[in-house]
Amino acid sequence: MAKQRKELQIQAALKEDVTVIGIDEIAVHKGHVYETVLVDLVHGGVIEMNRDRSFDSVTQLLCHHAILSKASIQTIVVDMWEPFHKALRMIFPAATIVIDKYHVVQKVIQALDQVRKELQSSTKKASRYCYFFFFN
Repeated sequence: MAKQRKELQIQAALKEDVTVIGIDEIAVHKGHVYETVLVDLVHGGVIEMNRDRSFDSVTQLLCHHAILSKASIQTIVVDMWEPFHKALRMIFPAATIVIDKYHVVQKVIQALDQVRKELQSSTKKASRYCYFFFFN
């Protein structure tokens, strides 16, 4: 019953102007089989899903819906997958593209880890300091 009510709320919300969307991929099977998911981030509903995460698939997904007008979409939250960015810049050139925080934090952690490794390899004293700094 609650699931049906939520679906009705999502359908009603999607009739309104969609201004903020998110695009991401989900793994549907082990072994790197993905589907692209398009969501309305203001109303919290999945707009549609499409096979794979290629440029053509994303372009088809974005062009398929009348509710996604170039004028109404103001902000798009997306990860750093280049085919997503290429399609978004082509279809919504005026929209602000925001990288989702998960991927930003992931890149910061990778950069810090690289600096830590470089410091560890340069001197033993630095490696002790880094161990203390990062793990205590």
